[in-house]
Amino acid sequence: MARGIEKAGGVTDVAVRGKTGRSWAEWFALLDDAGCAGMDHKGIVAVVAQHGATSWWQQMITVAYEQSRGLRKKHETTAGYQIGVSRTLNVSPEDAFAFWDNARSRKAWLGEIPLEVRAAVEPKVLRGTVEEGRAVEVRFTDKGKKGAAKTQVTVQVTKIAGPRAAAAEKKRWGAALDALQERASS
Repeated sequence: MARGIEKAGGVTDVAVRGKTGRSWAEWFALLDDAGCAGMDHKGIVAVVAQHGATSWWQQMITVAYEQSRGLRKKHETTAGYQIGVSRTLNVSPEDAFAFWDNARSRKAWLGEIPLEVRAAVEPKVLRGTVEEGRAVEVRFTDKGKKGAAKTQVTVQVTKIAGPRAAAAEKKRWGAALDALQERASS
């Protein structure tokens, strides 16, 4: 059996074993033995699927394997690069959504990020675009317990041109969400 791997793709060895019955080392050895280092993404997913993983785990295992074997870089997808950033605000999902839905309110904390909102389902999700055709999806998840208002805001940006641009987008959106978190706290 291959040497133990504590974490891959941001997921612990304990979690992958608990959900799939195999450790990361076991998955990677199985995929190596099946010749997956020479396959495309869909081919690797097909091999993982043959071993009983659910569709979410098929993708997770495949991406972690691709990254571990140098077949995919961090934040890389088949359609370019993507990043995700989240913050938790001490407001309701409706109030968190309102910070995004109104252009004037959004400009106050988003600054110079040129977000064009294309669609929204209040208070769950907002979709839009920024420069160079990058797609933005913002999700609002209620995390409040026992009457406390708390919302996780998650920003996913896709269609990013390369790894440097992805790193810059992650930093830029992290700073924007920090500004939103500060504004929501005042």
